Amino acid sequence: MKALLTKINMTRKELAFMIETSTQPVIVLIPIATASVGYMVSIIEMGIQNHGLNEDPYSIFIRSIPFNFFAITMIIVGTLFVFFRHNKADIHEDERDPDKITITKDDQSQELPANPWNLIIPVFLVISLTLFLTWFDGFRQGYSFPAAFIEADVLQAMVVALFITVLVSFLMQIIQRHSLKNMIHEFIEAGNNLMSVILLLAIVWALSSVTDQLGFSTFVTNNVDWIPHSLIPPVMFLIGAFVSYFIGSSWGGTWGGILMPLGFSLAQATDASLPLVIGAVFASGSFGSFASPLSDNTNTIANILGLDVITYAKYKLGPALIAVLISVILYGVMTLF
Repeated sequence: MKALLTKINMTRKELAFMIETSTQPVIVLIPIATASVGYMVSIIEMGIQNHGLNEDPYSIFIRSIPFNFFAITMIIVGTLFVFFRHNKADIHEDERDPDKITITKDDQSQELPANPWNLIIPVFLVISLTLFLTWFDGFRQGYSFPAAFIEADVLQAMVVALFITVLVSFLMQIIQRHSLKNMIHEFIEAGNNLMSVILLLAIVWALSSVTDQLGFSTFVTNNVDWIPHSLIPPVMFLIGAFVSYFIGSSWGGTWGGILMPLGFSLAQATDASLPLVIGAVFASGSFGSFASPLSDNTNTIANILGLDVITYAKYKLGPALIAVLISVILYGVMTLF
């Protein structure tokens, strides 16, 4: 992506925002072959079992995808934000921005790949291998398509796919007569650059576990009986967005530990649309995962591009709040049908 910065006027914050907008909101909308799918379907299945419902969890998940309004809206808002990020008055001010990335020809020769296939082949390989290995793992367990993707160990498939891709990438560089010594040095140095992110994530995950042990989910559940039945989806989304922002985690905190059990209970008690409520829960977690300064996405991309985490989180909070406002309106409209 840095190669594009020689052609267009963009800062590191804008580049990071563009990358995040095209990843996290998209992943939660993909119905097969991601780690998110397996986890999201599993917590839906737990809710179905706890309430004795005769429903297929994967079918409900598919029906809930169109109701993840935050992810859908964030993709649209983020795209518009990237395309119309400047007006004529502030182009010159942005050029003086200390956060601006400038790449000289000398820098390009040292940092950027001379051959675009060095990017295209590994990306294609890791995606195709992940899909194939995910299906194959589920197929070995006796499942047919598409159940094989749901029941497979997606994380293991991803790790194997990444490992094979790294080896292929090394071989490609060796064929191009690049120094193996330099490649190993850069590989280790890049890994060391992410150690601060790994340590921070360990603290964030510990914080999520502590809040669960302190009974935070029970506290939230016991204090939402004031919600009018017609406002359950939008209020669920707002509460979940608030919780996920300060926890910084959608997986363990907002989705599984707090709001999904509550969403099932309220939907059953009020005859609300179950896919709509589940979509609102997933959307609320998507907001925290995207916008929170404690989320792994924010910290990882900020450290990779050398950004201050809090500054970057503030930068993308504006567009995220616009997406939240639009989502609340959409959930309110959907309750009328």
